[in-house]
Amino acid sequence: MKKTKEIDLEFKGEKIIVSELTVKQVSETLAKIGDAGELLIKKKELPSAFELLFGTECSEIVISVCTGITIVELNDDFAPSDIRILIDEVKSLNLFFFEMLAKLYKVQAAIQASTDLLPKE
Repeated sequence: MKKTKEIDLEFKGEKIIVSELTVKQVSETLAKIGDAGELLIKKKELPSAFELLFGTECSEIVISVCTGITIVELNDDFAPSDIRILIDEVKSLNLFFFEMLAKLYKVQAAIQASTDLLPKE
């Protein structure tokens, strides 16, 4: 059974509930993050203010899935200090997910480093 936690932030007159991701949500969320990254690369857009403020620490997609708050609402209606609270709570309930992400980043960095060593055509 997945964990949930009501946190001491209100949005739209209600307390925010942060949820643990299910295994299915982990798969779906990884796909969404991959799609968003690919779109960013193809469009050659600048990162959003959220991405500049919080880097790869926690994707706005993950916060959205865990709280039900839309990405637009995160970027329009929340102060960075409130987003920090959301990130901390999302990370505390989703330890397995963030440990997996850390491993994926290491693998990705190793693959990139090894391809950088290949001769350029």
